[in-house]
Amino acid sequence: MHWKYLSGLLITIHCSIALQAQYPATQAVQQVKLSSIKMPTPAALPYSGIDISTAAIQDSTAIGFVTADEISQAARLVPDTNMHRWLQTCIKAQYAPLYTPTAPRLLCVLQDLRIQEQKDGNDGFLRLKAITYSTPVREEHYQLVNIIDTVITVSKTSGIPIIAQAIDLLLQPAASPQAGRKTFTRLAIAEPVNIHGRTPVMLAREYKTGAYLSYEDFLNNRPSVENITVKLDPLSRKFNVYELTKDSALAMVPACWGIAFENELYIYYQDMLVPIEKNNNSFMLSSWVTPDKRQNRARFWRWILEKAGPENNTLRNDIFDKVYRKGINVPGSAALATRLDPDNGLPGF
Repeated sequence: MHWKYLSGLLITIHCSIALQAQYPATQAVQQVKLSSIKMPTPAALPYSGIDISTAAIQDSTAIGFVTADEISQAARLVPDTNMHRWLQTCIKAQYAPLYTPTAPRLLCVLQDLRIQEQKDGNDGFLRLKAITYSTPVREEHYQLVNIIDTVITVSKTSGIPIIAQAIDLLLQPAASPQAGRKTFTRLAIAEPVNIHGRTPVMLAREYKTGAYLSYEDFLNNRPSVENITVKLDPLSRKFNVYELTKDSALAMVPACWGIAFENELYIYYQDMLVPIEKNNNSFMLSSWVTPDKRQNRARFWRWILEKAGPENNTLRNDIFDKVYRKGINVPGSAALATRLDPDNGLPGF
C-alpha cells in the first residue's frame, strides 16, 4: 500500500462525519417497476413467431432511468421480472394472435435498450441497438434482416410509452429472406453476444493499482503505469495523475484513460476522476448506483479532494456537485452519463 494512501486513510477517518454532511449521495435512490407496455397493434404480422434474445445486453436488470415526480429525482426503471421474460411475455400477449402460421420466424438480438427521462421538462433519450434475423417456419436457417442502432428523442409527454415504439422498430424488416444468402444457426448467432462479459476486467475481482492509458488496457485489467498518485491542481481545476519514479520524483502521466487504486476504479473524463464500478455485465458511474448497493465508496477520490485543503473548499464542492449531483454529460449530447459505452469506453447513458 502506498504511503500517501495510508496518510489519506487517516484523513478520511478523521473527516468522515464532515464528509457525509458535506457530500450527500444523490442520483438513483428509487426504483420504478414496469409490468407491461401497450404496443402498436397492426392488422397482421408477417411472422409465425417472434423470439427475443437479451444475452448481449450489458445490464438486463434495468431499462434506464425515469423521473420520479414525487421526489423530482432519477429513479431506476426495472422490469417486474428478468428482461428476457418481460419482453417475451409482452410480445406474446399482444402479438401472438396476429401471427401468420406459414410466415418466417423472427429472432431479435437486443444489444441495448435504455431510456433516460430528463427533469425540468427537457427532452430525454432512448437508445435501441439490435440485430434481427428470420428463418423459414420450422427451420433453423437464419438470415440477417436488419441492423438497428438509433437514439430516439423522448419528449416530456411521451415517457415510458416510447419503449413500445422502439420495440415496434424491431418488427420492421429491412430485407426479406432470399435463396442463396448466408445463413446462421441459432447457436452461431448467440455465440458472439457475450464478448464484453468475458473480458479480463469483467471477470476480475481485484484491479491492480495503476493508470490505464487506453480503454484496451482497462478491458485487459492491465495498467500501463503501476506506481501512481493523484493531485488536484486548484489553478487548472484538473486531477493530475503522476507516476512515482524510483527516485521518488513525480512524473505526470500525460494521456490517462482511467485508474485503479486500492480496488477502486475511475475513468478520467473532463479533467476529473469519475468513480465507476462493475454492474452486471457493464460498468456504471457509481453516482448512479443506489447508495445501499454502491461498491465504490470513492475513498481515494475523497482523499484527493481533502488534500487540496480547506482554502479550496469551493472548488472541492464544485467538483463533488458536478460528479454526484448534477452529473456529467455524454460526449456530444445533452444526455447524462450513467455508464460506460462497452464499444468505446466513453461515458454513455
